[in-house]
Amino acid sequence: MSPERDIQSDRLPGGSLLSAALNRNVMGLADRGGSSGIVGARWADLAAAHADQFVGGSAPIPGSPKVHHIERVARLDSDPRIARRASRLGLQNPDLIFTGRMNGTPTIQAVDAKFSIETAKSKQVSVEMMESLRTLGPMLDEAVGGFDDGSQVLPGLFISPDSEITRYVIRRGRGITKLTVDPSEVVLMDISAAEMFGCGEERELMSSLSTADCLPVDPFSNLLAGLYYFRLSRIAVAAYVDMHRPLLAYDDRCEPDIAVICAETTTRLPASATAWRLVNDWIGEAESVNRQRSAIDRVAGLPVTGKDLREWIEQDAKAAGGEAPSVNQVRRRLGGWHRAQLREQLGPVMPPCPDIGALLDDIGRLSRDLTPLLRPQCAAIVARLIAEQPTGADEAESAERDDAAV
Repeated sequence: MSPERDIQSDRLPGGSLLSAALNRNVMGLADRGGSSGIVGARWADLAAAHADQFVGGSAPIPGSPKVHHIERVARLDSDPRIARRASRLGLQNPDLIFTGRMNGTPTIQAVDAKFSIETAKSKQVSVEMMESLRTLGPMLDEAVGGFDDGSQVLPGLFISPDSEITRYVIRRGRGITKLTVDPSEVVLMDISAAEMFGCGEERELMSSLSTADCLPVDPFSNLLAGLYYFRLSRIAVAAYVDMHRPLLAYDDRCEPDIAVICAETTTRLPASATAWRLVNDWIGEAESVNRQRSAIDRVAGLPVTGKDLREWIEQDAKAAGGEAPSVNQVRRRLGGWHRAQLREQLGPVMPPCPDIGALLDDIGRLSRDLTPLLRPQCAAIVARLIAEQPTGADEAESAERDDAAV
């Protein structure tokens, strides 16, 4: 892998790639485009794909000078049954399990992949968590290929990329960087920017954005550059989606067309001094659309107070002879019905709206017309929810079906 370099440039927020990668404004806007989730999932896949390198070697034991020798690596996050059952028990399941031996004693160690090590929490891979996870019994045994009953559970580890940003966070220690684990809990894995960012759908978009800054490295040879331009690409995606999804939303899915976003990025490049300025201006344009969307959401909201809705539910549950469902359940369904009626009358309303005032008046008028229908609709929803309430036996059968499903 090419050595990673922290490039200094006044074209980057904060003046360097490291500062740009840690810029809170960049990270916050990128998460509107799903950045953290995509990076986390991609890193988990890469860590699992490379985890076999540990087999036959040794892994450290946090808090101890000893190591244990790894015989097998199993991936847990790919088995949805584990996640469902762990969630029911209030547990967090790690991405990987190392099984091995220490002085002849069989060992188990939880391991979680964390691209951003500052997000790690020791309890996620603690001995206590792993002991609780073992209560899943045969399901866990099947997922990891079997456990020795006498296995010793060891404190867990986090796998992070061997990158300048990881080393920076570790050097800074606890405090402002929010590192909450001890450095002894972190194992660094060598990974290239091309592996991490070179195979995704946003590759061309990242390349296009990086041309605006003319840095001496590209996003696929430098992990810091890859992370920065990946985040900028997700800001562009967020801006595009916000400017194209319906203003009067109802079960809509706006799938971003990366090729179209890339073409628009190319069109915007000549007017932008830097890639950051390009996406920041773009998201600013999207904000004007979002203001229209927020105004519509306020007027199109369910016109029933929480107090009134709670009274309706209690009355309807008593009339139906069942246990009252939660206010949130009823509000979601009643609000969905109300929104569906508005949508049927007005359509999706694509942005931007040239006369937002007239549209808000129309929504308010339609909402007032619907208000008398809300009370009987609430009664029907409560009756359906009561009919759907499972018995204790039904709940047990449902859990078994979930666990048996793959």
